[in-house]
Amino acid sequence: MKRFSIALCIVALWASQSGFAQSDPTKTYDMCKHWELIEQIRAYEDSLAYAASLPDTLRGEYGLPVTDAGVSSKVYRLYWCAALQDTLDRFRDSLTFARKSPPTVFRDSITGVTGTAATFWGKWTNDGDTTITALWFAYGTSQGALTDTVHVLTIPPTANTAFSASVSTLTAGTTYYVAAFARNAKGTASSDTLSFSTFQCGMSVNYQSYAYTTVQIGTQCWFQENLRASNYKDGTTIPSGLDATAWSTATTGAVTTYGEGSGTESGNLSTYGRLYNWYAITDSRGLCPAGWHVPDSTEWMTLFVDQGGLSLAGGKLKAASPTWDGTNDSGFTALDGGLRRPAGNHDQLGYLGAFWSTTSSGTNARYFYLTDGSNGVAPYPDLKTHGLSVRCLKN
Repeated sequence: MKRFSIALCIVALWASQSGFAQSDPTKTYDMCKHWELIEQIRAYEDSLAYAASLPDTLRGEYGLPVTDAGVSSKVYRLYWCAALQDTLDRFRDSLTFARKSPPTVFRDSITGVTGTAATFWGKWTNDGDTTITALWFAYGTSQGALTDTVHVLTIPPTANTAFSASVSTLTAGTTYYVAAFARNAKGTASSDTLSFSTFQCGMSVNYQSYAYTTVQIGTQCWFQENLRASNYKDGTTIPSGLDATAWSTATTGAVTTYGEGSGTESGNLSTYGRLYNWYAITDSRGLCPAGWHVPDSTEWMTLFVDQGGLSLAGGKLKAASPTWDGTNDSGFTALDGGLRRPAGNHDQLGYLGAFWSTTSSGTNARYFYLTDGSNGVAPYPDLKTHGLSVRCLKN
């Protein structure tokens, strides 16, 4: 701040030596608005002021006496020109900019991960007192070399508002690292780094605290195990423990475990998973994890055709001895987990495995079942209040 006191002293000295009269046409001083800036001047540097006791014979016309109410018997005489105003503005801007800082940003989560795609999420919590001009994610296969970038198209105007960007050129079965970045006029800041792996069929899928194995069959990727989820995808609990009457009259989603209430359900759950009515598999909240779904009848038929058609596919889909009596050439590992009939009773454990499709057939819905001693698959439309096994299919 010393440069400003020197500048003002030069202004005052020049005025004293020039001997300008008030009517002198060569006078070039441009008086500033003292009262609007006096408080700023006093805050920056007290040496910009002159005491009233100083001689003031030739300079009075250019000065403005201002009494400081906070200091007894002290009067400041200020000398102003447009150049000083501009310099002060620049100084003030510099001070304001010095108080600014790079923004604060953090990465939030990664969703929609497939074999080749993912969506990155982040938030900024502080803009550094100046506008954020760019947000982006950097990612790569090495934590120390995030070589690829994807920019956020719309910058949230307020803190803690989620922003995202998607990529679709990833490599299946690969571990990636990603961090969020933000820039303002003061600089660039980055978040910590998060890792994730793109999916490749054959990898496990963690869903509701259980790791499901997966298997590639032809062009399709399937769960290799029956679903055992007790909640919808959004975390909402699926009603369970329904007695025979409530089960038979249900028109919304419900789930059971074979032998529920008999003391055998724990072992059956571990081996065979759960049994769902049709309303549960078609509930808008979703039954399978993100990126997966319950197949319709056409998708089931694609599987059966790939395994030789309805007359042969059953033997190739069923688990091999001693678990069941198939060959499991497909790797599907179907099990004879039985069903719950519309009347509410559990039946056919150790003999039949039945799987829902989402395809409705009037008041009924289509499912497919495999039985002990047969290599075939039987398609069948029946009441939606059946409790059947579920397999999830990759989108």
